[in-house]
Parts: sequence; C-alpha cells; structure tokens
Amino acid sequence: MKARTILVPAVTTSSATYYTVPTNTRAKLIMFNAANTASSGATVANASVSVGGTVTPIFKSLSIAFSSVFNVGLSSESYIILEAGSLIVAHSDNVSTSLIFTVEEVPFIVSTN
Repeated sequence: MKARTILVPAVTTSSATYYTVPTNTRAKLIMFNAANTASSGATVANASVSVGGTVTPIFKSLSIAFSSVFNVGLSSESYIILEAGSLIVAHSDNVSTSLIFTVEEVPFIVSTN
C-alpha cells in the first residue's frame, strides 16, 4: 500500500481532474477536505468521482463560509474505493477553494495461469 496526499491550493473555476488512479491499481479515498481560503465571502465547490463518463458527486454545490473547512467524513474504516482509471474531478465558483485528500493505492493485478 502506498499513501498519497494531494494538495490543490486553488481549485479552477472549470472542471479539472486532480487525481487519476494508475493502471493496475485500486485506491481507497480515505480523507477529503475542502477549504475556503478567502478572507471574506463564501465559495461554492463541487467535487466528484468520474468512472467511464459516469459522475458520482462527493459533494455538490457546497457553500463554504470564508476561512472554513469542510471534512467529507472519510476514514480508514469509511472510505470510497476507486478502480484503475477513476478520476477525482472538482471545480469552484472562484479560486479561493483549496482541496486536500488522501488515497491509499494498492496494486491490483489479475494473473491467469
């Protein structure tokens, strides 16, 4: 298992991919936080998992007050499994949103003898 923590200091205003599960790998999404780094005003953020064009929201149209953090509530016991090629995609109404998330990657290779 390989743990990776990804920091996105400024989420773009159009949808962008911030993580792709590598080939022959499964990943457990165990932590996901979004923060409003602005000094005033709220920001509205969206994050999702995309698999083969099917989009499943992690959160949608989430309003985050200034200088606040939203924790999705994942852990090593409560997580989202991502298959190889799955994407974590996000966008915000302004660039004052940052993300930090952790995945645990595990090799997944099927062998036929």
